[in-house]
Parts: sequence; C-alpha cells; structure tokens
Amino acid sequence: MLSLWYKNIIQLLICIFSIFYSPNRWTNGKHIQEWIKKVFNKCTEKKADNQSHILFLDRHSLYYTIEVIQFVCTYNIILLVYLSHCIHAPQGLDVACFGKMKMVWKEEISNFKEKNQWSITKEDFTGAFGQVYLCAFDCNTILTVFFSTGIHLFNCDIITP
Repeated sequence: MLSLWYKNIIQLLICIFSIFYSPNRWTNGKHIQEWIKKVFNKCTEKKADNQSHILFLDRHSLYYTIEVIQFVCTYNIILLVYLSHCIHAPQGLDVACFGKMKMVWKEEISNFKEKNQWSITKEDFTGAFGQVYLCAFDCNTILTVFFSTGIHLFNCDIITP
C-alpha cells in the first residue's frame, strides 16, 4: 500500500516539478522536444483522452524544429505561440500564482518555526514546499489568471495598445 502511495506521489511530483538541464544553459529544439515528450505529453496525454491539448510557448524560433512539429502533430498537441512583444500579457501566472506562493511560503516558514522551534531543513523542505505549492497553485487562482489574461475564455481585448 505504501509503495503504491509513494509511486503515485512520485508520478505527481514529476508532473508538477521538472527540472531540465542544458550543459550550456541554452534551450534548443532538442531540449524542448525532450521536455514535451517526457514531461508535458506524459502528464497530459491520458487526461486529454485522444483529444487535442494545448501547449503555450513563447515565440523563440529555436523551439520549432521539424522534429518538434512532427511530435506535436502525432500526439495531437496544439502549440499556441505568443506573438512577439506580447509575452507580457500572460504574466498573470507569474504575478498571481508566484506572488501568492511567496506570501504563503513566508507564512509557512513562520508557522513551521513556531510549531517546531527550528528552521526548515533540507529534510523538511519538500513537505513544507508541497503544502505551499498546493495552496498557491489552486484551481481557483489558476482559472482566475487565465481569465484575467484573456487566454480562457478567449478575450483578445485584454491586450491593449
């Protein structure tokens, strides 16, 4: 029972948190394709149930190799590419979700210190951070952000001249 729980938690964490490393610190089409395959598609394909699913990306041309385009077409992934100089429009995700996470993280640290009489250690970090993440990235906050940025329900009037 515990091993099944552990396996499910690991799978969830892979879908929520993924770190992709490039030796030269630059992203290219190969890296994007690997990320789409190993993280995005793995975490969305089952839920999409053979329906189209959307991946929002900025307009960095290195992302769009023939291999990436072929892969997303094969797996019914729609690439929605933000126009140049419009990437600021969806910044609500950064501001709302990460802003909320920063606030909740400060509270969590304070509450943890008060309760345990010590600061958060490496051993405590994942448990504390997991709670903060789940609080900050709740459905209501994310849906509000998508609405306020005009992504869902689609509203092109959100972007003003």
